[in-house]
Amino acid sequence: MLKIEANTKLRVTAQIITETEQFLRQKGQCREEGRVYWIGELIGPIIKITRLHIPEQISESSIWGVSVEVRKKERLAMMETLQGNERVFVKLHSHPQEAYMSETDIRNPSFKHEGAISIVVPNFSRNPMGELLDCSVNIFTAGEWRELTREMVSRFVEVQYERV
Repeated sequence: MLKIEANTKLRVTAQIITETEQFLRQKGQCREEGRVYWIGELIGPIIKITRLHIPEQISESSIWGVSVEVRKKERLAMMETLQGNERVFVKLHSHPQEAYMSETDIRNPSFKHEGAISIVVPNFSRNPMGELLDCSVNIFTAGEWRELTREMVSRFVEVQYERV
């Protein structure tokens, strides 16, 4: 369980964002949603994302829409890769257009514990994710998903860029 406080930060490297974008765009070129998980450690008030995990997934695309599923077996296999204090902090997936928590996302979350984070990327990630300001960043708290405003996302997310 993770209690998100006002001073909590989600710190992720630009490299992890780039790898995430590349995978989501590749799936999007086939008109498919993609899903990744961000893994890291909690260091004080900082959620430090150290790697991403791309699970085996089943993507569907039809005239009724698109969806992506990661079977329980795959989620359990991911959990077995965790080392030391690592935890899966973020479920991140793409949508073909708008970024929002769909009814399907709400009904079928990978995680649904206090502090769970779900990020939805718009337009199959055709545009750069940048600081995640155009994404739907959601936190599960007090029994429901709450979407952060752009201002809240700008305070919550810290992207670390490589120094040359």
